[in-house]
Amino acid sequence: MIGDKFKKVRQAAGLNQYEFAKRLGMKVSGISSIETGRAHPSYLVLMKLMEEFNVDPRWLFDIYTDD
Repeated sequence: MIGDKFKKVRQAAGLNQYEFAKRLGMKVSGISSIETGRAHPSYLVLMKLMEEFNVDPRWLFDIYTDD
């Protein structure tokens, strides 16, 4: 679930939901909704997550390759 990935990134960065939301330009309620699976992140939020926290899209989207 994408929300689990968001939570892992946030926790690995040592941030609470407020700090994480601020870095992504979101509200805390949005982060909470994504992490609990009640909402899905927008394309722009996904791009910001990958850029801001150096997240590999293959990991984020569970894309496995042979390389």
